Amino acid sequence: MKKIISILLMMLLVMTTAACGQTQEPAVDGNDTPVNEASTDPVVNLTLGTTSAAEDLQTKALEKFAELAKEKSGGSIIISVFPASQLGDATTEMESVISGGQDMFMESELTYLNNYGIKELGAESFGPVATRERIIAASNSDWLKECRETFRQNNGVVTVGYNFYRQPIVMATQKEMNTIDDFKGYKLRVVPSESTLASYSALGFNPTSVAYNEVYLSLSQGVIEGTIGPLDAMYTMKFYEVAPYILKLGVSTTNMACWINEAKWNTLTENQQNILMEACAEAGDWYSQENQAMIEGYIKEMEANGAQVKEASDELWAQCFELWEAAGKEFEAAGKMPEGSYDKLYEAGNGN
Repeated sequence: MKKIISILLMMLLVMTTAACGQTQEPAVDGNDTPVNEASTDPVVNLTLGTTSAAEDLQTKALEKFAELAKEKSGGSIIISVFPASQLGDATTEMESVISGGQDMFMESELTYLNNYGIKELGAESFGPVATRERIIAASNSDWLKECRETFRQNNGVVTVGYNFYRQPIVMATQKEMNTIDDFKGYKLRVVPSESTLASYSALGFNPTSVAYNEVYLSLSQGVIEGTIGPLDAMYTMKFYEVAPYILKLGVSTTNMACWINEAKWNTLTENQQNILMEACAEAGDWYSQENQAMIEGYIKEMEANGAQVKEASDELWAQCFELWEAAGKEFEAAGKMPEGSYDKLYEAGNGN
């Protein structure tokens, strides 16, 4: 009897050891789709493109977004970030998201909502949200929420997050700018939208459209003489090396939005959709705080390398905003923007 019990115990030990040594295969659902065991949600791989440089804080924020999404989903959401226009220029990437060739994209929200059907937001180009406080208020307004829904309906693109607040738009030029007269005929690279072109034309510039990833080379070759852009990008994109006069005079402060193709969005579970929005919001908060903290260091570094960074005079600010507002009203009167657009965005920036 003891011998039988010993044999049985030995057999049980062998079976247990064999079971522990087995390599477990990934779980699958009925369609042979890998299932994440931590959450029961199927694993989804998403491509996320941006035009920002690889070392840019915006890119780091998107990498943080990817990490948070993976962590919060138990590994069921895998986001691959492609910076520095690897997937194409900004317009190409947005078109690709709309068509479904690319899953996700991040860029300036008001500019691209305007470019893709929300014409009231062209008013951004004429100065009503020129400060950080005003862009935060506007982006959280009920009106902007309605605009995002219209954008989704018209283009099949869902807004995942929009609280990535950048530094104010500034100018980097190859000569010092002090007065309105200095602007006349100057070849300044701007965003290729009709309203932005009109706003800088109103100041006397010769506004020129150049792809973002070609700005440095274009400045070096004399194709353009200056560029607009967020203050942090002047450092990360190294524009200050070829356009060392940086003037803190810009038409707006931008917020970056992250979008996803709606068809792709609809393949996600409700849990994954909520996780994406939550992770994006956390990454946006992190970006906005870090952006404020690091900008002084960027300015010191640029100045140490020969750049000059200065505020526009009160007189120049007043002249520019007077010209911008007038140009915005003319844009409305010409039927290029719905009547009342300027006032509506101005009020949204006031929290109304």
